[in-house]
Amino acid sequence: MRRRSGLTILEALIAVGVLGVVVAALASLQLSNLQTTRGARLDSTRLEIAVARFEQEKRAVEADFASFLTCTPATCRSGPEFVQGADVNVSVTGRPNVVPASGSPVASRGLVEIVVSVDDGTDTLTLRQFVSCLSASGGAAPSVANPGVACE
Repeated sequence: MRRRSGLTILEALIAVGVLGVVVAALASLQLSNLQTTRGARLDSTRLEIAVARFEQEKRAVEADFASFLTCTPATCRSGPEFVQGADVNVSVTGRPNVVPASGSPVASRGLVEIVVSVDDGTDTLTLRQFVSCLSASGGAAPSVANPGVACE
């Protein structure tokens, strides 16, 4: 039997099948990358909104720290605000209970807690930070001996 040059029909079908599997795998990989990129972009947007709103609230707390010490989430709450397609809620708590990694809650004295939640309909990001009376004190730099009026 003499062998002819070129591919048989069976070899050509196998080559087309392998090529189809490779193209399908590459398309699936590209789709997965696009979804991951979109998710990361949404996470970045939520975080950007939360940090901007936190900084705004932090400046207000630092300007009048003593009045925020009596805040509860029920009395010092704002929102929902609509920012860049997301609902933003802010709550401020004076003298919050701080929960250490291991242990029971500890009452704080010179802290104000700011919680900012950003919900864009697909996911919610919550940013929880504390403002200390030491960062809010005006005038001379506070020290352990003289913490300033805001810490009392």
